[in-house]
Amino acid sequence: RDNLCTLCIAELPRLSSVCHRCALPVTLGTLCGPCLLKPPPWHSIICAVPYTAPFDKLMAGFKFQGRTQIATALSALLIDAIKKHPPTSIFELVHDQDAPDLPDILVPVPLHWTRLWKRGFNQAVLLAEPVGKQLDVPIVHALVRSRRTRAQTLVESDKRHANLRKAFYVQSPVKGLHIAILDDVVTTGATATSATKTLLLAGAKSVRVWACVRAKSHHPTKPSQRRSRAATRKAKN
Repeated sequence: RDNLCTLCIAELPRLSSVCHRCALPVTLGTLCGPCLLKPPPWHSIICAVPYTAPFDKLMAGFKFQGRTQIATALSALLIDAIKKHPPTSIFELVHDQDAPDLPDILVPVPLHWTRLWKRGFNQAVLLAEPVGKQLDVPIVHALVRSRRTRAQTLVESDKRHANLRKAFYVQSPVKGLHIAILDDVVTTGATATSATKTLLLAGAKSVRVWACVRAKSHHPTKPSQRRSRAATRKAKN
């Protein structure tokens, strides 16, 4: 099913025991300490799988090698995660008592037109299409990239929020709507934060985040350091 066999699906790593607000591991309850002290702007988050093997290579092939057929399997995993998501926590209910089980609209995170032209497709859109169809949630391209930003993979993790500040604007009415934004990967949450704040300022009732892959928090690393490490690994191989 979904271009992955049943045995492979059963063997794939999944996320479990994660915070409902950031999707990072939590030992007790449904919210981690940092999210209790300083919650992110979105209402909740659902991610399907961790950024470990084989998903690191699958995502690289999907985004940078044009292997768009991978979107079918990734979106199926995300749909399963959404359907199996545990009940909303008391903390979430206090902040949004009338939030429905499913959002009113699904908004894929947009690419800047120059990056879209270069890549040839928006990976978030390819993932959103089967998700919206299976869950019967209309896809609305409510967000537009207002400026070309540096690729997040080339920016130090502690500067990614600044890189995406005021990076989006709203082109469709969202006032009073419950919205899910969909992206391929959540790492520092900078993209989701910028997109969520933009939608809330435009009048959205609530915003939740759906993503296929969740990367663990990591210490800030300069792009030059990452490139040198990659070169070292390549030389060893």
